[in-house]
Amino acid sequence: MSEVYLQVIHKNIMKMTNRWTLMKIENQIEEYIKQNEQILFQNGTIEDVLDIRDTIITRISQLRREELLKSYTEEREKREEPEKPEESKSKSKTYQFQKYYCLIEKKIQLERELHAINNELLLVLAK
Repeated sequence: MSEVYLQVIHKNIMKMTNRWTLMKIENQIEEYIKQNEQILFQNGTIEDVLDIRDTIITRISQLRREELLKSYTEEREKREEPEKPEESKSKSKTYQFQKYYCLIEKKIQLERELHAINNELLLVLAK
């Protein structure tokens, strides 16, 4: 095979992003090598075919690594992700509501106590 043709093949392989397609092509090349081993040796093209296969294997490894890095990065970002403004507002509103509710309960309790004190005062004054 010509050197220019091999370079084009290698460049096209390195541009591919579908790992499954590359794996399928790799398997097809393996089968082709098994079926045509003698002819490839006689023609002297076995090295070229093996280089193409190796480039495919390298690209598959790169894509796997990229996928792993992406999953690690996404997982890490999820763990370190700061609160979103909507969540912060929601939590703030919830906190304010809880605080308001507690204040209302306290007010009701104080009004009951004040009412009880007023009743005691009325009883003392009535005597």
